[in-house]
Amino acid sequence: MNKKSTRILRKQLSRMTNKNLSRNLNKKPTRRFVKKAGKWRTTITLSPKNIRKTQDLGNGFFIIEFEQVSIAPNSVQEIILANIGIRRVVSAGWTMTDNLPVSVLENFPFSQNQWILTFLNQTSVRRAVSTFLVTKLP
Repeated sequence: MNKKSTRILRKQLSRMTNKNLSRNLNKKPTRRFVKKAGKWRTTITLSPKNIRKTQDLGNGFFIIEFEQVSIAPNSVQEIILANIGIRRVVSAGWTMTDNLPVSVLENFPFSQNQWILTFLNQTSVRRAVSTFLVTKLP
């Protein structure tokens, strides 16, 4: 898809918000210390504002790629992928920078419109993760 069609899709998606989802999108990232693990845990919600590009797969399926999220060294990062409107979440994926080990603690659909990924970065370097969401029209 070109930039113009991506901009049009974003505009259409932003018009189709529902109350529950729009409440979650307005939250700022939170950071807290998890005593058991001794790690910082950060939660961030990626919404249509954070879409980097989209791809139409046909038959009502779309891949949405979000902007990269930075994960601090020795920390836990929870990422909520939010899809706006009538489209349903089918699956999600991710790719990490470097070839260093990473642990995925959670990877599941939270609702029809949200997917949650939780990463544990046990390395001593900051890492970037790119996330993808596969959606379908009902």
